[in-house]
Amino acid sequence: MKNVLILVLIFGLFACKKTSSYQNVSKSEQFSLQEADFAYLKSSSKVFFKDSKQEVKASVNIRLKKDSIIWLSMRQAGIEGVRILVSNDSVWIIDRLQNVFYAYDFAEISEKLKFKVDFKMLQSLIVGNLPVELDKNFVAKKQDNLFVGTQNVQNLQTEISVSRWNNKLTKLFLSETNGKILLEYSEFEKNTEQIFPKKIQLLVNDSQKNNEIEAIIEHSKIELTDQELGFPFNIPKDFKQIK
Repeated sequence: MKNVLILVLIFGLFACKKTSSYQNVSKSEQFSLQEADFAYLKSSSKVFFKDSKQEVKASVNIRLKKDSIIWLSMRQAGIEGVRILVSNDSVWIIDRLQNVFYAYDFAEISEKLKFKVDFKMLQSLIVGNLPVELDKNFVAKKQDNLFVGTQNVQNLQTEISVSRWNNKLTKLFLSETNGKILLEYSEFEKNTEQIFPKKIQLLVNDSQKNNEIEAIIEHSKIELTDQELGFPFNIPKDFKQIK
């Protein structure tokens, strides 16, 4: 169960019902990548997770303070089962169904997922930004409606596709020695001059365990605000910590 919670946290946070995707009037001729910028964000989502052992379906409420806090509440049949709080150095998970909680630093999560994970990466994935830095020699070429480019830095192979219609990331492929991740962003929506992906599809392949993980998330509402949001998170005294 705890691996499901970690993966849902890291990769499964944005999407929605089938709608037309926002695009500009004309296609870009030069490569550029539009990154989301905000103070606070909140959203409502549905997530589907599947691996070789189980399937999970849940509703998720998300709150985010830029560069500081990520907060999630996962519900089934209207009842909260899991609450997650992410800070710049740690991840806390309350599992109300099992009366337990988990606490990780990012080194532990990186070891579990066989990829280096930090707060910046999580935030980037949530809002549809690129979670890795592009090398100064990176070159993207036009392919129909996309800009497509690859790079290989410190054994991390990265392939990206960016829409020429809205300059947003549409596909990201990350490959390291022990695993591969494929993310596809679609159904973009403009929200107070910001463009966000409302659908994310994820495929994770762990070559060491020969396991494949699929996640599809449907996001119904995204709100941006400058007003401070609350991030309530209290661990009940009788809950046991699981290592």
